[in-house]
Amino acid sequence: MRPDFDCVVIGAGLVGAAQALAIRRHDLSVLVVEAQQPPSGRGSGDVRGLALSPPSKRFIEVLGVWNL
Repeated sequence: MRPDFDCVVIGAGLVGAAQALAIRRHDLSVLVVEAQQPPSGRGSGDVRGLALSPPSKRFIEVLGVWNL
């Protein structure tokens, strides 16, 4: 039997993960599809910077993950 999902999010980066979390909070089932394997251990070693607009920052704050 094939599982059913209400939504499919392509990409598990910052945007995809945040979108999946927001969708899940509406009691919908979500499948996140990512082309790459997740990094092993804590953190990915990726030290790139990130610029967010104030509305994007607020969206992440509303999700409750800004300080993680």
